Amino acid sequence: MAVVYKEHPLSSFLRELPTLVLQYKQQMDERDYQERMYEKKLKADERIRAADRLYTANLEHYKEAKLEAGNAEKQYEATMEALQTTGADLELVNELLQTTGVQQLLSLSQIDAQNYAKKAETHAANAEYYDERTKVLKDVLYDEVAKASAVMSGGDPALGRKAGGDPLVWDPADFGFQAFSKMFPLADDAGDIDKTKHAIAESVFLARPDISGKSAATFQAADIVNSLNIAKKDALDAEDAQDKATEEANIAREFFATSITNSDSFSGRSEYYQYTIQAANVDGNYDDQTVENAKAYAHETMMKMATDIADLRGLPAPETIEQANIIYKPFDEVHQAALGRYATGGIGQSKEDYTYFQEFASEVYRNYITKSDVKKKELDRIAQDIFGYTGITFEEYYKNLDSHVDSILIENYINDLDDDVVDSVKLKRLGIGSSLFDDEED
Repeated sequence: MAVVYKEHPLSSFLRELPTLVLQYKQQMDERDYQERMYEKKLKADERIRAADRLYTANLEHYKEAKLEAGNAEKQYEATMEALQTTGADLELVNELLQTTGVQQLLSLSQIDAQNYAKKAETHAANAEYYDERTKVLKDVLYDEVAKASAVMSGGDPALGRKAGGDPLVWDPADFGFQAFSKMFPLADDAGDIDKTKHAIAESVFLARPDISGKSAATFQAADIVNSLNIAKKDALDAEDAQDKATEEANIAREFFATSITNSDSFSGRSEYYQYTIQAANVDGNYDDQTVENAKAYAHETMMKMATDIADLRGLPAPETIEQANIIYKPFDEVHQAALGRYATGGIGQSKEDYTYFQEFASEVYRNYITKSDVKKKELDRIAQDIFGYTGITFEEYYKNLDSHVDSILIENYINDLDDDVVDSVKLKRLGIGSSLFDDEED
């Protein structure tokens, strides 16, 4: 009988142990490998997310910096435009801008399109460039230019008529750079920046002489009105008829003188002759560009005056400079006659004659009363510049004018000073004789 041996489990285990150990080691190695790969993947994913967060942050920063730079540029341009309208010398302004910390804009052309961090840095630098330049411009606009504007409009409250020119009367110098320099003197030890700012203020005065002239006319007119009111009150108390007549006539003459002076400034007539002098360049003091500019300004001013005068008189607006000159001529004769510089036949110098003024105003009034209320308001605005008055309608002004003509007429009758003038006024007021302007429209 054969003997069968059964293998003991331990023996089987020991025999398979090397294989099992090897399998276990392989499994452990595989698990370690998978864990390492997973950790690498986690780290790689984190790097990708970090890079994405940085990219997004840089992009947002770039957009903000770009917007900031754009807004800074717009603010700079708006401030420069506001400064230009004041007449400030831009060469002096640019000279002042050289004192800013950032002197030039940076270009983005050499920066990689995706390098938003560098592009944001560049926009931020450019925003600083515009901000610093805007600050310089605003310092000038709200300091030197603002002071200059205040002087041009109101003069020196402390010095008044003594700020410049004739100390007894208001004149443009009282509202000019001379007055400004007294109010805001430049220190002896002033640096280049302060000197440049002072020069910019002077350039504003040089660019806008009309404002100083109008201010002088307005202040002088206020003084005259005040003195006229006093004179009228005193005249009421006077007992002598001749003195009263003379007093009222003087008031009337001052009325006309004020109107003529203001008209010369408000209408543009004085500017027109300034431009024609520059355009003529008799002494050769002006360069070609200045002469050409003066010719253009003279042409523009003449067309504007003639258009206003035509509107007041009910005439068609001029289309050519020749037509403008024809329409303008009677207005110029009004000024010459009222200033005593008009002489019949061109011989000698005549006494001031306000009949031209009255006839001109009468023609305007005849047209004025035919217009609608809306058109009258438009004509009121134009008439204030042409006749040199403010604050009332042309109808009110015309009635005042008529009253002052009566005052001069009465004085002439009483004193028998100038029969020719009396007769002339008398004839015109009776409607006898031809109009000064009958032949103009031929």
